[in-house]
Amino acid sequence: MFMVKDEFLNIKNLLKVRFITDSRYYPWVFIVGGFIIIASLAVLVLGILNNVNPVNYLNVSDASVTFLFFMPIGFIITVILFRKYSDRLSVFPQTNNSRLITALLTNYIVSAGLLIGWTVIYLIHYGVIMLMSTFRDNIYLGLNVDFGFIIAGFFVHLMYTLLIYAVIELIGAVLRKWNYYAMVIFTALISLVVVNMARVIEFLPRVLSFLIHEPSLIIFFLKAIGLWLVITAITLVINRFTVYHKSQNRTIKKRVLIICTIIAVAVVIITPGFIMCNITYENTSASMHEVTEQGVDDFIEDFYSKAKKIRIDVSHIPNGSDIRIGGENLYFLEAEAVTIWSSRATSYAYVSGLGSLTKLQGDTIVIEYRPPWYEISGVDIFKFSDPQLTAYLDGDKLIINYSIDEATVIVMPTWGAARQFDIFKYKNLFVENILGYSSGGSMSANIFIYVE
Repeated sequence: MFMVKDEFLNIKNLLKVRFITDSRYYPWVFIVGGFIIIASLAVLVLGILNNVNPVNYLNVSDASVTFLFFMPIGFIITVILFRKYSDRLSVFPQTNNSRLITALLTNYIVSAGLLIGWTVIYLIHYGVIMLMSTFRDNIYLGLNVDFGFIIAGFFVHLMYTLLIYAVIELIGAVLRKWNYYAMVIFTALISLVVVNMARVIEFLPRVLSFLIHEPSLIIFFLKAIGLWLVITAITLVINRFTVYHKSQNRTIKKRVLIICTIIAVAVVIITPGFIMCNITYENTSASMHEVTEQGVDDFIEDFYSKAKKIRIDVSHIPNGSDIRIGGENLYFLEAEAVTIWSSRATSYAYVSGLGSLTKLQGDTIVIEYRPPWYEISGVDIFKFSDPQLTAYLDGDKLIINYSIDEATVIVMPTWGAARQFDIFKYKNLFVENILGYSSGGSMSANIFIYVE
């Protein structure tokens, strides 16, 4: 039998001992966790209260993705310390299987605990935002909150975490079984990966596309669980036949270290030269293009192609007359100036084309109005502010009134790696990029006036 009854008892006892011996770290876990919650809440609340513009935004990073990228570091440390940790517990009855499975279960529990901790922090943030919105009706969430997605996303991230750990533990088992030979091979492979990092980043998603691009949530779990079981089974088989009590020859260790260093240096130095020798160079030339006045006009025309138009009849006003202009929340530019972007106060609309109102030539004043738009990772914060523009003629004076509702938009994503599934698409649950954030647009409205 692969496992006997006594091994299950050993696993249970070793797991209990591990958590008891680590109990001295528990207070620090709660202290650090409490500090993170308090600090993140302080940033959130102050960010909402200290808004300087009528339309304000607060971008909260997706810590679940951060966990997914930084958890492997912790896993690698535990794999490196596996032999040392096992020696500390060697007084207890155990086998190769029970030692490894105990280590696996420990990291599984820790991983689940960290993800549960992030879920709690996310829900606390959500609760605080909802509480503040009862006192201030201009607070909005830029992304929808779906509790079904929160539960599913938790298990998706947990599955990805277990797969990453399974691969790291498999590598650790190989190194423990064939330590000297495996160390040399892995050194060469890692060096090649580092040298060709750009290509690895390009091709790795293609290799893993069967999993990371799987659109069905159910099929994803079937694939992921199957892959996880296969990797874990291979790890257990290798570990079962590993002898841990072999004496370690320091001379051999030094030789292996020297060989690994030579291989790493050779790969890092030789590979780029080999790649460069196989590159075909082409004659290329760069040319500078002047930005012509016509080019600027075309750009402005394209910018205002999405603008709303208001037409006001002025046929009763004699040509050559001057039209005065006034209104609320307007910022008038010079007669010939044009603006197409501004990060200044969002309560103003920038008015261009005033020169056309001098010595009137035409029967109709056309007001092209481009509402403000500003996207934070694909979330347009101005859709919550309802910008409005009205225009009318009062005698020989053009009146334009611009108004915008106050809005504080919180962009608070979570479980970004679960964006691949069809069931969650088109529900406004994700930001544009899984890593970092992008922003752009105009924080103010733009008005362009001409006469035809």
